[in-house]
Amino acid sequence: MSVKQETKQSNKFQWIFMVIMVPIIFAIIIGFIISSVAGVDVMDKAKELGNQLPFISADTEKQEERELEHYESTLKDRDQKIADLESQIKTRDQEIQQLEKRIEEFKQEMKNLETKQVDQGEEIKKLTNSFVEMEASNAADIIVQMNEGNAVRILSQLPDEARGTIMSEMNPENAASFTNLLMNQ
Repeated sequence: MSVKQETKQSNKFQWIFMVIMVPIIFAIIIGFIISSVAGVDVMDKAKELGNQLPFISADTEKQEERELEHYESTLKDRDQKIADLESQIKTRDQEIQQLEKRIEEFKQEMKNLETKQVDQGEEIKKLTNSFVEMEASNAADIIVQMNEGNAVRILSQLPDEARGTIMSEMNPENAASFTNLLMNQ
């Protein structure tokens, strides 16, 4: 480009600036002065108009602050719920441990009872052998004096022949009573 063309373009720019922009700036300054003299607070009006524009609005900041407060309160609520749930989990874990401890205690009790039953079974076998070796009249007298449950256990363990001999030595009422108990066993 030549110097003349550059000069023409810069002259056009100067002309547009002088004809359009300078009068607009002059009109704004005159309007500001007249409004100030008339008692209108131009700065407040400018702020109001600025707040109505979406990209300048101060409400956006307030709204963002409200949203931030909302999110913070939501976060606090969730943290509280998490703490409550963790507390419930801890309580339930303690309950589970207590129940597991009770289960172990019951298992131990069952083992003790089984051992006791085995021991009682062996004792009954020993007593049964003693009654087999005794005279039938002495065995009958002892069995009649015993607790009915123990007497029935011993009689049920005796061989049929020994049981018959011992029961024949009892009076009929006792023999009938033990027979009924043996039948109901």
